[in-house]
Amino acid sequence: MHKLLSLSSILALAAASVAQTVQVPPAATISGYGTSANYFRAGTNKFQMVYDTSHFTGQGVLAPISISQIDFMFAPGAVFTAVNFPTVNAYVDTSLNDWTAQSLTYASNRANPTALPNFSGTVNTVAGTWYVSLPLTTPFSYDPTAGVDLVVEIEITVAPTPLTGNTQYCAYAGNAAGVPPANSCSVVRSVGAPAAVSGASSGFVPIVQFTYTPDPNAGVATPIGAGCYEKYASFHEFFATTANFDLQNSALTFINAGSTYLVSRSGAWLPAGSVQTTPTVLTLGDDAEVNYPFTTGSFPGWTGIQVCSNGYVAAAAGNTLVAAPNITTTMNAPQQGFYCQRDLDPSTATGGGVVQVEESAAVTTVSWIGVPNWTDPASVPPVTQPCDFQFQLYANGDVVIAFGPNMSTNQDNGGILVGYSPAGPNLNPTSTDISAMTGAVLLESVDTNALKLSSVNRPVINTTWNLDVSNIPPLVQLGVEIYGFTDPGLNDLFFIGAPGCGLRANLDVLNPWVSPGATTHSYSLPVPNAPGLLGVTFFLQSAMLDASYNAFGVITSNGISGLIGSI
Repeated sequence: MHKLLSLSSILALAAASVAQTVQVPPAATISGYGTSANYFRAGTNKFQMVYDTSHFTGQGVLAPISISQIDFMFAPGAVFTAVNFPTVNAYVDTSLNDWTAQSLTYASNRANPTALPNFSGTVNTVAGTWYVSLPLTTPFSYDPTAGVDLVVEIEITVAPTPLTGNTQYCAYAGNAAGVPPANSCSVVRSVGAPAAVSGASSGFVPIVQFTYTPDPNAGVATPIGAGCYEKYASFHEFFATTANFDLQNSALTFINAGSTYLVSRSGAWLPAGSVQTTPTVLTLGDDAEVNYPFTTGSFPGWTGIQVCSNGYVAAAAGNTLVAAPNITTTMNAPQQGFYCQRDLDPSTATGGGVVQVEESAAVTTVSWIGVPNWTDPASVPPVTQPCDFQFQLYANGDVVIAFGPNMSTNQDNGGILVGYSPAGPNLNPTSTDISAMTGAVLLESVDTNALKLSSVNRPVINTTWNLDVSNIPPLVQLGVEIYGFTDPGLNDLFFIGAPGCGLRANLDVLNPWVSPGATTHSYSLPVPNAPGLLGVTFFLQSAMLDASYNAFGVITSNGISGLIGSI
């Protein structure tokens, strides 16, 4: 055992010395993209970004790191120009404000506003994904587990040669009023004013890559596996690019099951005029909504239909009008809604397409017919990027979303989100591959959180490692803390009657506990001041007795892999 632990320590330390990269925000979570020519531009500039800690911790950066380089992402499809910027200054710091509350005054966001730049020098743009690289002369030490956001400030004090710029790829983060709903980042900029003390918010935040090395002395607590059971009242599939959309000429049906829905691949498009001889054409602008009150039609709990130009219907006003779909925003929308959400513009400016309603006592349809993508040329028909889809709301509570033939040839503009959400807040389910569904999916009437084990701090010698078990189901009383020297790596215990539950800590030490009526359980693990523990990894998990979930009568949390460090 001692030899194994020593080898584990050596491997951990060796891995820690290797430079790694992390994209922020990560591509997998970006729900809305954009581009801007006002960063590394044809002139001087100043801009300051704040990035949420979750971008790091969500990608496994769970201990102090040393950031040594920052790269900026070139906009795909843009024309590249080789440019020399004679003087660029870059400051990296912890933020005094959360990304949601970034001050327009630059110094008010930086913990050390008088610090010297981490980089100061000449920058030459290069062709490729990362077109601007800033190797930091003074690396910055950052601990994302401390819960403090990261701020990056750039000053371009001299105009480039030649006097031109390149287009930056960005995460869409809100509007010019500075309300960023989507990608957990924000930016303030002063275009052409590198000496400005304050700036204005922008809705487009640069996507960057940080090169870093983990601190080899840091204790690390890494979640592994997943707890059981998480169940969802909402449902969706997110297509990050429209080219991936594969539901053309099909339909999705939500069968009313009382307090929830049974979802299946069924249904069909109802042709124009089949429900009402003369449809009602709605007047909708870009990123706008209108309420259509029922006359002959009905839908349980709704007095009418709130119709958004960007492809959703809801019980009432209050859901987002932001064009780019965002999973978190949509799944937590305040009003019950059904979605085929994407950046559409049925206004007269785009030159084509209609959104129309047909109504009868049995069913009300809302159809997008030939509605163009926002980027479609706003001149003369025909529309070159049409979208056809239809919502059917039945008086018995059933809903059908029918898809036309032409949804995958449009500009991305944030992708497409198909699905349903009850009035929020709700858990965010994983994206369902609808085209691969072979049976019906029963949604839950209410969300259920999986049993979760969280590390409050990191395992460091001569400290106390604190942990929390949360999402304890009602009436569950008896639990057990599991301590193991190895990870069995079992993610599905179906063979003992606990499908979907896992075992990620060997059963070396078991500590039972009782939590009468509580939804959380906290416990501590003293880590001795013993240098021999440095680099040792061991594993924790929790389980609870609950016969209502499976035949084995046990639910388990995720595991945590703990690497003991000195800081």
